[in-house]
This record gives sequence, C-alpha cells and structure tokens, in this order.
Amino acid sequence: MRIIAIHLIALLLTSFNSKDEVEYKQWLQFHHLKSADFVKVGNDIERKMMWEGYDLSPEIIELYQQFFISAPNKSHFVDMDTYSLILEEEKGELCSTGFGVDTEVKLIRSSNNQYARILFCGTACIPETGYWISNSVVEILGFEFDGDGKAIPTRWRYDIPNSISSKYQIKECKLDLVEDYVINVRLSKINFKV
Repeated sequence: MRIIAIHLIALLLTSFNSKDEVEYKQWLQFHHLKSADFVKVGNDIERKMMWEGYDLSPEIIELYQQFFISAPNKSHFVDMDTYSLILEEEKGELCSTGFGVDTEVKLIRSSNNQYARILFCGTACIPETGYWISNSVVEILGFEFDGDGKAIPTRWRYDIPNSISSKYQIKECKLDLVEDYVINVRLSKINFKV
C-alpha cells in the first residue's frame, strides 16, 4: 500500500511539473523566444521577505484562485492578479474591464495565509505568467522596458528558503509587444470588455 502511495505522489508531482513546463514553453512560443538565449543579469540579491496577512475575502479568493500558480507541494502559491485586475462574475461568466497601471506579484504561504511581495511593476516592467522550478523556487516571466519603450524578455527567479532573487534576460532581443499573453492565453477564460 505504501509503495502505491509513493508512486501516486510521484505521479502527481511529475504531472504538476509537466504543467509548469508547458506554461513556460507556451510563453516562449507565444513570444518566439528561446530558453537558451536567456543569460543571468547582475548578481544574486539576498532579499528578506516581509510577510503580512493575506486578508482577501473568501468571495474575492474564489473569483481569482483558478489563476493562482501553486507550488507542486501546494506549500506556496503566486497571486499575480488581485492587486491590479478588476474581476467580477456576471451570469456565471468572469468579466473584466481591465487592469490598473501597477502590478504586484505576491507569494502566499499556504500554512499561515501570509504573503510577501516578490515583484512590483509600474510602467517599467510587466509580469505575464510564472512557473515553479521546484517546491521552493519560482520564476516570473515577463518583460522590462528600455528607454525607447522596447520590451526586454525577463525571468525573475525567487529561491524562497534562501531569500535569493536572480534575473535573466535576452538583452539583444527587444520587442514591440503586439499580442498580449496575459489576455490571450493565461487569462483567456475572462471576457475582457473593451
């Protein structure tokens, strides 16, 4: 019986990691990028996380939770949307009038319902999605903008237990973002009202 349970857990973790791998590859394909082209920018930064109460109402969490990005062991999840996405339900359908200017990416600890901000973007950057490398390392995928408004592909990596953040970019690749990954792929279940 124990062997079956171990195999079941391994299967669940493998399928979850495959889901994250699919998300990463889907993001790369959407923007015509190659993983091998990313290089580390700067040094690792030690970043002590400031944990606060994640006090969203159960109704708000119910609206947004399908878009949370959970660690394979469910110990943490990433909330990329509750800060800036205006979301409501109308006649059983999720609808939105859009996003605020600023974006906050939160890391939530499931054990005590606390969060830490891991990324905050105004007009200088845009996080689009994320994926878990392991139970304790997560990457946020998106873009930083240069002085000419060109988008530089960026991966922000967070090693939670070691409080280390790293950044990877494709410096020679500067894009004009035409297609919106967030609206067309990650949040495609939402009816965006224009």
